[in-house]
Amino acid sequence: MSTPLEQVMAAAAAVAQSGHTPSLALIKARLSNKLPMPLLVEGLQRFKSLPESEREKLTQSEPRQDEAAPQKPVPTVEVLQQEISQLRQEQQQLKQEFAALQQRLAKLEGQQ
Repeated sequence: MSTPLEQVMAAAAAVAQSGHTPSLALIKARLSNKLPMPLLVEGLQRFKSLPESEREKLTQSEPRQDEAAPQKPVPTVEVLQQEISQLRQEQQQLKQEFAALQQRLAKLEGQQ
C-alpha cells in the first residue's frame, strides 16, 4: 500500500495522462478517500516538480482505480423486491411500536 502522498502524486499523474492539467479539484475527485488539503497541495507540488520520466513511472506502478476495486454484483429484481418487502414489514412493526409508546406516554403524563 502506498502512502497518502504517493496516492496524491499517482492521482495527479493519472489526471495528466488523461490529457488534463492536474489540479486540486481533479485530484480530489479521483481519490476515493478523504485526504487533508495540505497533503493534496504538497502532493500536487511534488508532482509538478518531477521530471517527465518520473511522472510516467508513477502511472505505471500505481494500479488504476477501477482495476483495484472489486466489482460488486448487481442485485436482481427479485432480490430487491424481497428487500423492499422486508423493509415494509419492519416499517409496519416500527409504526406499531411507536403507536404503543405514544399511548404509554399519554397514560404516564395523565397520571401526573
